[in-house]
Amino acid sequence: MFVTKSSHSETRKLLNDSDYLVERCFVTRRARRQDPERYLCYHKVMLLKEELQKIVKGEIFDDSETLTIYSKDASFFQIQPQAVIYPENAEDIKKLVKFATDNPDQHLSLTVRSGGTDMSGAAISDSLILDMAKHFNKILKIDQDSATVEPGVFYRDFEPETLKKDLLLPIYPASR
Repeated sequence: MFVTKSSHSETRKLLNDSDYLVERCFVTRRARRQDPERYLCYHKVMLLKEELQKIVKGEIFDDSETLTIYSKDASFFQIQPQAVIYPENAEDIKKLVKFATDNPDQHLSLTVRSGGTDMSGAAISDSLILDMAKHFNKILKIDQDSATVEPGVFYRDFEPETLKKDLLLPIYPASR
């Protein structure tokens, strides 16, 4: 059992309930004075990073510096995520999708990101950011009529490989 002090100096108790912490809190100071036991609320507080580390091999960050960096892209929007994850392999991604699906009360979503150069805010989220640039950055195959790359490959790395075969990708993505 953990005991902490709230801003109103009343004591709140955190009770261990399997993989979550259950926090006992008061709805309002006025309601508490009238009937403290009636107006108690209980809610689960997920320790997100700890839960994710149990299922993912890749790195997980929730420190303020990392979250600040990942709260922006090339747009003018700014939204701070709950965590940034560098999935190590496809199995990590499958487990993260399952985790988000199995915990609907946490309202988790996965936003895939590579260079963070999107100008419409699509690379930022208030939930989980999956940065693909660290572990998913391989050019797998380049043929005369197609190419297979992982989502973390930058165009600046892709273009020289295509030019070696006298090929050109006729579009210009933002993540050059």
